Order: sequence, then structure tokens, then C-alpha cells
Amino acid sequence: MAQCAVRFDISSRQYVPLMTRSGVGTGRKVMPPPSLRPGDVLTPKKIGTYRGYYNAQAANYQELLATELEQEVFTHFAPATIADIAYNAYAGHESGISTRLIGSEEDEQNHMAFIKINPTYKEAMEMVQQLGLKGNVAINTAATHELLCEQMDRAADYFAQRPELMADLAHLCAYQAFAFLDRTIGRAGFKEMLGTRFSHHGVQGEAFIKEIIKQGGTIADLGMGTSALFYMYYLQKSPVVYMTDVSQFNVSLSQRFAELIGRSETYRAIIDDLTAPCSRSALPAHGISHAFLRGVMHHIDDASFPNVCDYLFHILRPRGTFRVIDGFKTEGNIQGLLDLLRQRGFSATIDPATVKTENEEHRIMFEIEGQKQI
Repeated sequence: MAQCAVRFDISSRQYVPLMTRSGVGTGRKVMPPPSLRPGDVLTPKKIGTYRGYYNAQAANYQELLATELEQEVFTHFAPATIADIAYNAYAGHESGISTRLIGSEEDEQNHMAFIKINPTYKEAMEMVQQLGLKGNVAINTAATHELLCEQMDRAADYFAQRPELMADLAHLCAYQAFAFLDRTIGRAGFKEMLGTRFSHHGVQGEAFIKEIIKQGGTIADLGMGTSALFYMYYLQKSPVVYMTDVSQFNVSLSQRFAELIGRSETYRAIIDDLTAPCSRSALPAHGISHAFLRGVMHHIDDASFPNVCDYLFHILRPRGTFRVIDGFKTEGNIQGLLDLLRQRGFSATIDPATVKTENEEHRIMFEIEGQKQI
């Protein structure tokens, strides 16, 4: 049954019928959140349903931001911008999934939004229409870029301070992801990404995964970030994958995404802290065949590295394998981690070919792979 579109009302902390800025209900109807039943096929029509649901709900948040931040421009942004802002609020900075999938800062509609609310532009366009001419205004993105970034940052701060909104946005972002995944990295890029995560001793990607399935094993993506959405979507056959994060937003996002593609039994997103005592871990003790950490260790203080090593030892099966892909400021930090892993019961090696300087953040990139010795 259809229901009225709603938005979250901050003062009452309840969802209320969506109101326009004039105070009149929009009367728009949206379907209840669509989902995929076990055994259903994810068809283009179903994906279109997801996209339509996202766009309708994103409009609610555009109205909310326009009202709460007193900026009409939010109602003129592309709907995908709401997801971009949510990822920014989650990560504390522009996230990788935003840059690769959404690109709000490059979106012409978003730059045009600032021109649309400019009185001079409105007057010019009215004159063009009165004269029966066809034309538009060239967009100076350099002039509007700073304005766009400023408003998106304001909105991200607004969301970040309201966990009740972030909980709902996490579910909404799962729908939005379907609108972009098909047109981004593609199968070739996906295979390359897969090989860096699921790999040991030269066996990579889907070949490595087949070995894990054959053994009846499980995999752990530790500190998954939003990149987990890629392999969840593209990987046709997979063992059980435990995906951990310290953020409830990302766990909720991944849980909902798994539900939407009908694979919640395979992909299990949970809150877990690599730096906490390993006895508190939500993962099965000595139950993981392969674990990987990508872009996680540089967020962890050096003093907590021993905890991470103990955590790995606690969750991995005897002879279980792991892979660390990251970047540190100095080679000394890389060697320190390598030595610590060896001291804590692992064989661990670093591939010299992977050591390189990343220019943007001046970090030295590296890849370590290892195995639990007992």
C-alpha cells in the first residue's frame, strides 16, 4: 500500500508528512521500501524501483536541509548529493565511494543550483523566455565550487550530529548505490580490486575464493569501509564474509545492501573493534580462514598495533591467512608492524614491488601477507 512521503522532524523527533517550505503537504506518494525476497532475481526493473525509492526519499532530505540550514539551494541539487553528504558525515571527509561513484562536486546540476537561486540569473532567464529565445548560462564551476563544498560540509556536519538521521540515511544509501555500481569500475576493475583483497601466495581473486569455498572456510573484511559494496554486488559465488566496522552507519548500510541483493546470509556486517581486547570480538574465535585489512592500519595508533595482532591471532584458524594493504608515513612504521606480526605468531612477508610513495598524502604504500603459524 502506498504511503505519504515523510521527513524527520527534529523538534518532535518523529517522522511527519513531508511539508513544503510554504507549509503545505506535498501530497506525493512513495511506495514502502522495496526489497528482494530470498531467491528473487535482481532485475533492471527491480533496480529501477530501488532508484525511484531513493530519489523520492532523498527529496525529503533536500527539503529538510533547505529548511533547517535555511538554504534553498539544497532543493536544486541532484538527488545523489544526499548520499554523498551522508558518506561525508560518516567518514569525516570526502569518501572514496563518493569520489568514485557520485561525484557531487563535479555535478553540473549542483553548480547550476547556485545560479538558479541567483536573482540576476532568474531575471535574465525570464527575459530570454519573454523574447522567445533559447539559451542558457555558462557555468563557471570555479566560482561555484567553493560555495558547493561549503554547503555540503555544513550539511555533513548537520547529519553527523544527528544519529537518528544517520541511521535512516544508512538504509537509504543502500538503495542509492544500485544507481551507480553498474556504471563505475566494471568487471575488469572489479577483478583487480578483488585480487588485492582475496589473495595469498600468488593465488588471487575468484581462484582464491574458490579455494576457501572448497575448504568450507570463511573470510573477514576487517574495517570494511564502503568498498565492501563492490564485491558484495559483483561476486557471484562467495563463502560467508564477516564485515566489521566501528561505525554503525556503515554496518547498517552494508546490512541493508546485503538484504537488497538477497545475500544477507552470506555477507554479515557487524560492529567490532580491532583494538579492543580480543575476548570481546564478535567474530568466531579461531573460525576465520582469511582476513584482510585495507586502509585501516593508518587510522590506528601505533600503541594499539599489538592489540590488532592479538585480534588477528584470536580470529584466524590454525594456518589461516591474512593480508594488510595500507600506507604509512615512514618505512620504519612498516618494518615495525612486520616485526610485531612475526613476534605474535605469524609468518609475514612484504612484497617489495608494492612499496611506493603515494603523492597525495605522502604515504608509503605497502602490502603484507602472512599466515598464522599454529
